[in-house]
Amino acid sequence: MMVNKQPPVIQEGNEVIVSGNIDNGRLTAYAYKNITTSSEGNKGYIKRFIAGGFLLLLWYYLWFILAPDAGDIVKIASILFFGFAVYFIYRGNKILQAVKNVASTA
Repeated sequence: MMVNKQPPVIQEGNEVIVSGNIDNGRLTAYAYKNITTSSEGNKGYIKRFIAGGFLLLLWYYLWFILAPDAGDIVKIASILFFGFAVYFIYRGNKILQAVKNVASTA
């Protein structure tokens, strides 16, 4: 069973390549390619890389520029931003790997 917020361009009888992760018997598709219709899609690795990069810049600004003169709340916020940045970059990398898997299989 494939769950997605937007329906993929897949109909019964189409030949499809899907790459993703299986948790509890459910496939979370990160990328797909419909061989029959030549359509493809993914969960958006570029926007995750951009968000991760922005959060890294924000972390750098808070940690190295504001934190020496600011209180503990700024340090805590910068640590949270760093954690979110790592998460976004990790997820973007997982999606990029799925896109490469689909492309190499096609």
